[in-house]
Amino acid sequence: LKALMDDGTSGAITESVTLGTVSVTGVYNKNAYIEDATGGAVIYSKDEAISNLEAGKAYTGIVVSSTTMYNTYLYEITGYSVDDATSEELNALPETELTIAQINEDLKKYQYVRTKLVGVTNAAKAVSSSNKTVELNQGTDKINGYFNYSNVDIKLESVMTVVGYPNYYSGSNQITILSADNVSVTTEGIETTSISISNQQLTAGS
Repeated sequence: LKALMDDGTSGAITESVTLGTVSVTGVYNKNAYIEDATGGAVIYSKDEAISNLEAGKAYTGIVVSSTTMYNTYLYEITGYSVDDATSEELNALPETELTIAQINEDLKKYQYVRTKLVGVTNAAKAVSSSNKTVELNQGTDKINGYFNYSNVDIKLESVMTVVGYPNYYSGSNQITILSADNVSVTTEGIETTSISISNQQLTAGS
């Protein structure tokens, strides 16, 4: 898998490639995240949500027919077939514990690998349904965290463990978290409140 994506860094593939055994670690709408022992990749369906791949299964024989550059840096698989592929249940989803520093040092090595970050904080902003992308800190190292699920609510300066997928978006390294099950807050942060000021003119001395 890594060889396929490494080839993609210099140009989209020009002929079909049949993959060996890959694990599907997550499926969200039009995206499926896959990996093997060499690396990770994302499959993107242009037209409709992915329904022919299931998270928690290993597939052998997926045929990749096209790759496309996304956000000027990483390639994604945009043409594929599972017609002749076989599948079996995984005993457990693969999970690689990394640091933010490791991701930032070599994003292409860890792209789309299901990654665990331990002891990260959202020091600048709380996470909410209206503010799903925040900077995550681990010591002096930083990466954007995209909490891509509904009803997200994480207080400012919480300490947490997250499991997600390193990628590149809008000029920055990012880790995408797909569900609340992939977030464990070990130290709850502080409550933030907004102050509403009525549109009333105040006169000095009144």
